[in-house]
Amino acid sequence: MTNRTPPDFWHPPIDETIVHTPHSRILVFGDAAPATLTIAIPTFRRPLLLQETLRSVLTQTDLSAVRVVVVDNDPESNGHTVLLDAMPELRALNFRYLRNHENVGLFGNWNACIAAADTEWVTVLNDDDLLEPAFVATIRDILAGDPTIDAVACSMRELDTRDDRSELRGTSRRERIKDFLRFGFRDRITLTPRSLFYRNIGGSSLGLVTKPGIVRAVGGYQRAEYPAADYFLNVRLAARFRFVRLRQVLTQVRIEENVSAKRDVMLDCLRQGREIQRALLDAHAVPAWRDRFSGPFLRMAIDEWNARWHADLNGREVGERTGLRVPVRSTVLTRIAGIAMRAF
Repeated sequence: MTNRTPPDFWHPPIDETIVHTPHSRILVFGDAAPATLTIAIPTFRRPLLLQETLRSVLTQTDLSAVRVVVVDNDPESNGHTVLLDAMPELRALNFRYLRNHENVGLFGNWNACIAAADTEWVTVLNDDDLLEPAFVATIRDILAGDPTIDAVACSMRELDTRDDRSELRGTSRRERIKDFLRFGFRDRITLTPRSLFYRNIGGSSLGLVTKPGIVRAVGGYQRAEYPAADYFLNVRLAARFRFVRLRQVLTQVRIEENVSAKRDVMLDCLRQGREIQRALLDAHAVPAWRDRFSGPFLRMAIDEWNARWHADLNGREVGERTGLRVPVRSTVLTRIAGIAMRAF
């Protein structure tokens, strides 16, 4: 485990996939129509989930000036034929289906989505996640009402599809308390490196709407920072641009048995979260005393991940990965400290 923050944390080299990813344009419909927002969907061998995701796009209350772009990361794929047979209504959209010439990996394909966007705004929608019907209309109103915003993220609900079920989880009492401590009576907050110190409250790419140029300006999603590249990117965005997080729930994230649920991936996420904390401390972006609470906050993150993913992470192992002293189990004092720090 490294104990030093990489020197290029704040200004990493631009990932080449966000500049240009060689691809073929397989399907193009309505390309002449004007567009200001690209909904870019990275996909890889999940045709049925992709169709479900696209249907959530089609249910939007406002699709004017929206371009939908699917970026297929399987160079051998003929998924466009299956997709068009199942959803002929895509012909009526401003729609493109691109296929990469080579597999550029998860975050490389997210970058490819940014690179493929030639509109003012872009959002990356994974091929297993969903948009609420009001997503586009709400985001458009927010951006029109505040032209100083460079990036905006929304809240999300969980769609648990494990064990052959499909359960859409509402907002629990715990989540409502956390939301109140985070937002108070406001409908949005401006994210800063300080507010991202303990956890990635900006979320993943889901529901994040940005200008393509500012994502390129911070280097894009760095594949070397897998699996927490989205966390790194959010911190860099918050440090250099006006990044707003909405209280409103506008997306659904799917909880399923996938690579994110693997134990080693979770441990690497926690380890890299600690690297981000070191970078913020080294840059004096947060006061040093806040680091005293890093261990208890990590304990709470372990409890939440164990409950959500049915994992068996423990404080000892996480402490070894992160170099932090992590409580063996949550205590009343730990929870009180967490509540106090969120309120602060």
